[in-house]
Amino acid sequence: MAKIKVDVEELISHPKLRMFSLPWAEKTIVGHLAFERGKVPAHLEPYLIKKGECKGMKGFRIYKGKRLPAAAVCVAEKHKKGAK
Repeated sequence: MAKIKVDVEELISHPKLRMFSLPWAEKTIVGHLAFERGKVPAHLEPYLIKKGECKGMKGFRIYKGKRLPAAAVCVAEKHKKGAK
């Protein structure tokens, strides 16, 4: 793995890069974003969760044989997609 010198502030502010670390990794990881922060690609817009949708759902429910949080089940049913 290559070591490079980089200005951290410039890296953090770059719109197409992200920086994160993992608990088991000793190093910080720099990756690129699939799409810009704050923007949603057109093909994903139908799956957006609207503000307040399924608000207040607590506890767990069984959905497709799996125990999932009730809010996740609510969103899955509204969007007609299987929750993972």
